[in-house]
Amino acid sequence: MNQLLLRSATICAALGLALPGSAQDDNSAQPYRTLSGGRLPVNHALTPIHTGVGEEGISYGIWGAGDRYKVSFHDGATFVPYLGRDYPTNQPLRWRTLSAKVGDQELATVTQPRVTYDGLRAEYELGAIVEAYDIRAEGLEQTFVISARPEVPGDLVIRGTLDTALVADPRGPEHAGIEFRDTAGVPILSYGAATAIDAAGRSVTMTTAFEDGQVTLRLDAGFVETATYPLVVDPLLGVIYSIGGSEIESVDLVRDPFGASRNVWRAAARFSSANDGDLYLRRFNDDGSSDLAMFSDLSTSWSSVEVSLGKHVDTGKILLGFTRLTTTGNSYARLHLDRRNNVTFGSSILSIPTGAGHNWRTDVASELGTAFVADYLLVVYQRDVASSFANTQTSQIWGVAVDVSGNGSVGTPFAIADEPFEDYERPTVGNHRFGQQEWAVANQVIGNSPALSPHVNWDIELRVVERTGGVSVPTNIGVGDSQHQMAPRLAGVNDLQFVAYTRSAESVVGPRPAGDNGMAVITERREWNGTSFVKPYGGYMHAANQDPRVVLTGIDFTARRRATVS
Repeated sequence: MNQLLLRSATICAALGLALPGSAQDDNSAQPYRTLSGGRLPVNHALTPIHTGVGEEGISYGIWGAGDRYKVSFHDGATFVPYLGRDYPTNQPLRWRTLSAKVGDQELATVTQPRVTYDGLRAEYELGAIVEAYDIRAEGLEQTFVISARPEVPGDLVIRGTLDTALVADPRGPEHAGIEFRDTAGVPILSYGAATAIDAAGRSVTMTTAFEDGQVTLRLDAGFVETATYPLVVDPLLGVIYSIGGSEIESVDLVRDPFGASRNVWRAAARFSSANDGDLYLRRFNDDGSSDLAMFSDLSTSWSSVEVSLGKHVDTGKILLGFTRLTTTGNSYARLHLDRRNNVTFGSSILSIPTGAGHNWRTDVASELGTAFVADYLLVVYQRDVASSFANTQTSQIWGVAVDVSGNGSVGTPFAIADEPFEDYERPTVGNHRFGQQEWAVANQVIGNSPALSPHVNWDIELRVVERTGGVSVPTNIGVGDSQHQMAPRLAGVNDLQFVAYTRSAESVVGPRPAGDNGMAVITERREWNGTSFVKPYGGYMHAANQDPRVVLTGIDFTARRRATVS
């Protein structure tokens, strides 16, 4: 077996800080030191307009996104701001052009315009006028383009409806934006003041009026007559509301050691409201530069959450796992396969078979070897059997091998832990380098009957799982104590694993806490001896508190090989 020396480890807590450690056992080593480094970007690259794979017979639609909003174009232009998970519901705003006239000449003669799009721009051909949208970081730029001088003189008057649950004060024509508020009076969106620009670069302000849900843009006839065409009308739709609560959650990233640039891949879920999450996959350089959007899953028909990234170094593939929660009450585990030499946005999806239940909490393994390794990664996930999605007390842990060669293919899922008298949750899978294709898998477990299970509190199970479905007897962590051990995370490779988890006293948090937050984080080294994961050294207790305020978001390591593969 390949023997490794763990040189350093970083533990990411809720605030992204390396936590100080205190010895838990007499034979423990020195606490880990705080590491420093550059900041990675937390904003989101502009997402090109695209379509994708639907769900449950519902088409994906046509979507794009800016820094603080997403926008769809399959049913008119609909602007959806990202307001954070604490905001109760989406606040979309949809524009529909009613008319565009110069004098008595109607320019918008097409009643059912077809959208075309490329990159960050979408257009609707309305006749003698084009309604266009450009995705920008600061907002959605709406433009109306008139390519030729109108046949008759007069003011240019564009009328449209803004369909939204938001409200704005009615007002007469003036050169100013319109502020839209929610029912609590909080400003959410602004429809900016319009300006007209001709082909010679001359510009003039326009007036905007609003009443009964209709916007009227007006440009003076003198400028219409003397302008050099094409003539562009240019308002901007932007987000006012400051994000409330968690906008970005479930962040994961991997670093590909090969390639000249954009070695860091980052996935995250972000929320436009409490029940609408979207997924973003990006890559960039180590210093955060050259930010590039690679994949997104945007919709209002389902939420895409719970991201996990794995890498297969030899093939140069990156595998993203995530959960789709539909508005019909179902949960699906989905995958997106990307590659090292790709720099274009993609929309492909691989589906993990649903089976008899609802699949979620997906975690993706990594294969760190650079030669003589099979083209597979293990994906683990939680399955709950219920009529509609719910976290039951008989949750199961399942796995599936994914062939990452070519466009990728998903194998046949197999059960890892599914005894009916126990509840298995929050699976995580580790890294592999050489030898047989097998990975360490951990999960938390609690018994439903004291007579049938030794797990009276949440405990941790650690197993070896083979690509072909073989599963070892679990090594238990925490059985018989008065503590809950929850939400495990793994680092390390092959037989040497670094295990971290949160811990809380039952007397403080109760008999069956549903969350993953703990009163402390525990870390320990575990070594596989062929039958179980032994603990040759002591563990550490980090960030101990009197209440469950700590959330473990991830761990990682650096390794140096000191022996050859046997």
